[in-house]
Amino acid sequence: MKTNLRFFIIITIIIVIIISTVFLYKIHNKSETENNNIISTTMFIPNQSLSVGTIVNFDTQIQDISNKIVNFKGKKVFIFANNRCGSCMYLNFPLVEWIKKFKEIDFYFFESSNQQPLIYSELKQESNFYTFVGGEYFNLFKNPATPTVFFIDENNKIVWKRTGFQISDYKEYEERIEEFSKGKYDFNDYQRNIGLGEIFPEIIYKYKDDVFLFPDDFKGEPTIIFFLFSSCKSCRNIIDLMTDNISKNEKINKVIVFADTTKETIEANLNFAVHFSLKDIEMQIKHAELYKYIDSQYILEKIKSFKNTVFIKDDFFFIPKMVGMVGGPYAFILNSEGKILSINSIGFEDPEILNKFFEGCIKILKEWR
Repeated sequence: MKTNLRFFIIITIIIVIIISTVFLYKIHNKSETENNNIISTTMFIPNQSLSVGTIVNFDTQIQDISNKIVNFKGKKVFIFANNRCGSCMYLNFPLVEWIKKFKEIDFYFFESSNQQPLIYSELKQESNFYTFVGGEYFNLFKNPATPTVFFIDENNKIVWKRTGFQISDYKEYEERIEEFSKGKYDFNDYQRNIGLGEIFPEIIYKYKDDVFLFPDDFKGEPTIIFFLFSSCKSCRNIIDLMTDNISKNEKINKVIVFADTTKETIEANLNFAVHFSLKDIEMQIKHAELYKYIDSQYILEKIKSFKNTVFIKDDFFFIPKMVGMVGGPYAFILNSEGKILSINSIGFEDPEILNKFFEGCIKILKEWR
């Protein structure tokens, strides 16, 4: 009898252990799956249109919507846009000026919808302005995001490219167009193409006495690059709630690229609004300080306890522009060789989701060690 009881107890214990192990495994597995899902569902890869250096093969002769004959000769600026795109709308204002000012360049405007572009009626009589609607040329250029601007030389080679337009970019764009009109083709601030499994592009960024070289400065250890900006509530969460297994981890580089709202950025934006008589935008810009959730000093104070962390002040989004990722917030996860493992949109306001994202970062970096 005692033997049977002992046997029954042993069997019961074994069954309990097996059930507990399976249950704990499922909990652990569910947690890992959730972390993986956060990484996969927030992964963001922008459209990678034709890169600088590409020779474009055009039809020999076509007509635009005004029945103008187009032969794609000489210096060309291509603008890919959409009537519903806010940045495209702001770009329209200086475009009208540039097309009238730089007569030695032909401007080609491609509207992705089948609607007439908003600036068409004002520019249709200009001899150096051509308009197209529909997706044919979007397909030829591998579906660029809107707005995207290309400079194309006399040999149909792309020499400069930029996706996105902020009103503070107004003067910079005009300077580049003027340089192009005078025969400059060797630009170094063009947008680079990026992709999963590829090395993060080489970018040199200078701020005051500091010089940063991407990705070489951060090779040797895996790296997470955070692109943050001041008017972003979730950007403050990222700094406040970064888990210790990342912030205190000496074997993970943390690079915080931050665009602050400053007197210089406000002035650049105001110049645009005043120049084009945009009163509503002007009033918003004057109160830009009210929309700040975080600033440079706050971040610098918070990261004092972080290990292996670099802060890069980039108020005019120079580095994000180079990879076509203005806005965000975004995170790039790189392995120790600078290869891109993941690009994620990380605008989380829920601390629990943010925590799962950080856990997902740890997991993906462990897998690539």
